[in-house]
Amino acid sequence: CSLDLSYLVSEIAVLTMSSGLDAKCYDAFNKGRREEALTLLKQVKNPHAVKSKNKDPLLHCAAYHGWLDVVKDLINDHQFVPDCKDNDGNTPLSKARSNGKQSVVEYLETALTMVDGRRLLDY
Repeated sequence: CSLDLSYLVSEIAVLTMSSGLDAKCYDAFNKGRREEALTLLKQVKNPHAVKSKNKDPLLHCAAYHGWLDVVKDLINDHQFVPDCKDNDGNTPLSKARSNGKQSVVEYLETALTMVDGRRLLDY
């Protein structure tokens, strides 16, 4: 059994690079740097993995900042769950509501009543 060291080195480099990119992306989302956040979001491999220990996931950050288009993109294109909870039990809706982002609140309230294009009350 031979070990291909060049393969391992390249895999470690990719993991290090992507985790650094993930950290930069999270930082931009968390600090409200919208344009930078959107640019970095397009570059990360797995948007669901972009978070910091004991911190809000991307959807929570976008909702808190009132980035309605980003919230829609994360839910519709990246399959983020609208009622996911962070480590403190907060949802994106509670984050948007606490920061007075009414357009995001209204969108999330609507998104939470829909599953597969059907209202939850129809089940």
